[in-house]
Parts: sequence; C-alpha cells; structure tokens
Amino acid sequence: MSEDRLVVIGHFSRLINDEMKETLASGLSSTLSFHLQLINSRSKVLRKNNEAIYLRYNVWERVYQLHTATGEKYFEDIQHFDKFLNDSLAFDMGKINKLPFDDKLSIILSYSPERISGSQKSKLNTWLVSEGETNESKPALESESGFSVNLSNLISIFLSKKESQKIFLYKSTPFTIRALSK
Repeated sequence: MSEDRLVVIGHFSRLINDEMKETLASGLSSTLSFHLQLINSRSKVLRKNNEAIYLRYNVWERVYQLHTATGEKYFEDIQHFDKFLNDSLAFDMGKINKLPFDDKLSIILSYSPERISGSQKSKLNTWLVSEGETNESKPALESESGFSVNLSNLISIFLSKKESQKIFLYKSTPFTIRALSK
C-alpha cells in the first residue's frame, strides 16, 4: 500500500509455462490477463481492476518485450523476463480514502494465459507454409515485388473459436486497511 493507494504486488511461480515459452520463441505474442476484485466480508465487490500484459519476443532485435498500460520493459533472455514477471507485477486498486478502514477485506485474483489455440497454431503454420510457396511471395528480380500477405486468411485464424482456456483463481487472507497502514 502506498500512502493513499492500495497496490497489490503479485508474487507468482511459472507465469510463463513451457508452451508459452515456445510460442514466444516463435515470434508470436502472448497475453496474460489479470482480473482483481477487492471484496468485503459480505462478498460485495468494492473495487475492480482488469489488466492485460502483452509478451513478445522480438526475433530481429533478440529481446523479450513486456507491454503494460504503464509502459514497456525489455529483457535480453527468458530467465530475467520470467523472474521479473513472477516477482514484480503490481496492480493498482485505487485510492484508500473511501474504503472501510476496519472492515475485513480480501483480494480475489483470477489469471488467464491467453494464447493462440492448437488448431489456430496449426492453421497458421499451414497458411505460412502455403503462402511461402506461391510465386507472389518469392521476390522476383524483374519485378522486385517482395511478398504479399493474405490478411483475411490471417485474421480468420485468430477470430476462429478458441480452445478452452485455463483460469487460475486466488483469494487473499482477510485484512483491514488499518492493519496495512501500520
């Protein structure tokens, strides 16, 4: 808790699993979605915070990129990237001045790794291979046309129905604002 704001600092283990590491290494982006609720002892929601964290490996610059609503960070290797994510995520739950000072409160955090599904990955690989074999995609000496990308095929892959996502749910032990301010 800062002086006038309630900030939840997350300590996680393995936010980036092996499948997500492979996805990132291939150059595809991944998203970590967090939904936090501050509730009172009667389970009434007092505050909410939804945050998405975008992860990407820039294959050209060979750096891992983390994009949040507040800015970007860059990491040279997956170990430092993973350590930062597991130890340094903070979520602002707003000003404390209108919160009940002595009521028991809890934080409920749900987390979902959103990545492309297996079927989308397969479609993407098939599409990339077939696009790579067309004459349009091969640079020609006489035309210097470069290669074209069929955006409608690419968009349809990502708009197709996703496989079910894993959602992780955590609930803090009850606390009071008075106890936090000491």
